[in-house]
Amino acid sequence: SYPNNSFSSLYGGGILLYGINCRFEMFGGNIAGNFAENGGGIASEYGDAYIRNGSIKGNRATYYGGGMEVQSRGLGFVVSGGRIENNVVDRFHGGGIYARSLDDDRMIAVEINGGSVSGNKVIGSSGEGGGIYALGCICKVTDGTISENEANHGGGIYSIGGVVEICGGAIVSNRATDTDSHLG
Repeated sequence: SYPNNSFSSLYGGGILLYGINCRFEMFGGNIAGNFAENGGGIASEYGDAYIRNGSIKGNRATYYGGGMEVQSRGLGFVVSGGRIENNVVDRFHGGGIYARSLDDDRMIAVEINGGSVSGNKVIGSSGEGGGIYALGCICKVTDGTISENEANHGGGIYSIGGVVEICGGAIVSNRATDTDSHLG
């Protein structure tokens, strides 16, 4: 477990993974109650992350990725049976997960396989992606649940320049709070 850390640095309140070809794997356990400007629970800069049956919960970020921030040229981020829940971003994007491809010619994967992304929130008035914010990503939900997330736009998932695939599972009870916009 990585509980209740607060760094004044930019990235990774609980864990910072930095470097090309880095890989983080979590098999159970909790990353909870952490804070950073980006990636409240985990920040992965250039690396890939795999969460299996663990939880990233109750973390907070100022700008991007309350639970987790992934910026990669590699594979991206996979949740298998894990939970990303009750994380918060104060200003911009990705209450639960912020994912961004750093390669303009290649999309990274954001996969939720039987896990859940729930109860996450972006507070800022320009905030997008309460559950997941995906820029240049293939976002695939397979028998997972995206629920009760909230943001100004894209309460459950906000995808730009990517693909969203739903193969079973549920996207339910998410909330987009901006009623004056053409964005969901």
